[in-house]
Amino acid sequence: MQRVDATSRVVFMCGPSGAGKTTYARRLEAEGMVRLSFDAGIWARGITGGEVPEEVREEIRTELRAELRRLLDEGRDVVLDFSFWSRAMREEWRALLAEHHVVPETLYLATDRSTVLARVASRRAAHADDFPVDLATAAAYVDGFEAPTPEEGPLTIVVDGEVFAARTDSPGTYHYDWVSGPNRGYGFNSFTSDRSPLPAERHAPSIRDFLGMIDPETGYIADDPDDPDDEER
Repeated sequence: MQRVDATSRVVFMCGPSGAGKTTYARRLEAEGMVRLSFDAGIWARGITGGEVPEEVREEIRTELRAELRRLLDEGRDVVLDFSFWSRAMREEWRALLAEHHVVPETLYLATDRSTVLARVASRRAAHADDFPVDLATAAAYVDGFEAPTPEEGPLTIVVDGEVFAARTDSPGTYHYDWVSGPNRGYGFNSFTSDRSPLPAERHAPSIRDFLGMIDPETGYIADDPDDPDDEER
């Protein structure tokens, strides 16, 4: 991912419980970013499972906002290890960052439903990053999750471990750069026939379709004119 602000870089970790957000956020933390975690705030209050009262949630939100502002004032880079499950939630935190002239990056873990639920089922409340969620609630989170779109701002999508930078530069037209792929600058484009926005839930399946066509030996789609070795075959 590219830095989008000269002063602070802020990353929204986005995905339902069990998507793998904290694992990815800890990598960014190891690179020097400060990680702010909603679950850590819950755990620190001695809550290790069950429903969290709304007044406690609001108290934690207030603390996290204050801490984020302090870090931005210091010019620190921050990864917000939340769910960012709705567009409204993402817009709320974008508005806070706009006060500091920071444009956040959204890093969306588009993990498949069965994997998410299996991970949640294996949680045992061993630590703050292992906060248990009952399966019915977890399934409702997955089914009600509002996936982010390139129209919202800088977006990175992780699908089956592969990383793509997604962007749009005109209505209904999308570019997906395969950042983790073996061939620098390779990816694919897509567009809607009527140039209307692509539904949010369609971006990850489009990437999976692309990955399904990749030749594992070359890292290119078979017979792709961008493949420099095609003329030798």
